[in-house]
Amino acid sequence: MTGDDILPYAARRQTRQQHLHALRQVYGFKMFSGQGARCLKAWLECEAETARSNEDLPRRFVEECRRTQTILPGVTVIERLCADALVAAERKIESRIAETRASLWLGWDWCQANIPVETQPDADG
Repeated sequence: MTGDDILPYAARRQTRQQHLHALRQVYGFKMFSGQGARCLKAWLECEAETARSNEDLPRRFVEECRRTQTILPGVTVIERLCADALVAAERKIESRIAETRASLWLGWDWCQANIPVETQPDADG
């Protein structure tokens, strides 16, 4: 089979749609749309916080689509979903760090206001 043999397949949109429909009927695959897409996006956002690299998250996404028998969206869609999830995860983590730092400072301020001066550590430690 040559590239010229499959050229008509790519040129005719209905052929791809017919094949996707047949795959869904025969194997029980689902399209990446509706409630299934929302569930996978939520799953992706949770997974993004533990992603070890930029390649790790898309790989896990593809594995999850296989597990849930979901037909993969286009590569650019996967890239955008993963990038958005990573940015959201980074913001959540930064927010948690800021909240922790703020509570530590509040605790330090409370200590300074409520502990007698003679029992507070001096500047040398």
